[in-house]
Amino acid sequence: TREKKDSMVVAQLEVLDSAVRNNFPAILIEYTGFSQTLPEITKAFANVPRRSVMAKHYTNGFFATQLHNILDSWDIGCMALMGISAKVCVKETARGAPYGITYLTTETTMADPIMVESRGQHLPSRNHLYLETIDWYQRNGLGCLENHRHLLELMEQK
Repeated sequence: TREKKDSMVVAQLEVLDSAVRNNFPAILIEYTGFSQTLPEITKAFANVPRRSVMAKHYTNGFFATQLHNILDSWDIGCMALMGISAKVCVKETARGAPYGITYLTTETTMADPIMVESRGQHLPSRNHLYLETIDWYQRNGLGCLENHRHLLELMEQK
């Protein structure tokens, strides 16, 4: 729904703001051939001191990109994933993380088009697929936090 998307954008903006305050790097990965990053996210991203923008041609952000090299050069071993497609792009990037790179995400900083109401009709069977995806994040990596505020607390603690 529009409300879900708006709350996700607010959550992502709060995480980017914390990255600025705490000098955490950020990488913006755009999927070539699909819609571009929202202007408000791009504007907030521009304030991050250590940042990089890259294009990807596959759902996995590590495949055929410089993502791993950038993380290595910044000495990053753990990344927080945010995005629009929880069960495709975000998950495939998590799956593609090389050995030694862990990740976590939050339910409030990612969404899935499958969860959005279609013409006012919610599709509960697809909700099940989203819940399976959340479970996958819980079983792999560092998990999926229920709320981005927990991620913000971790970022403040460094």
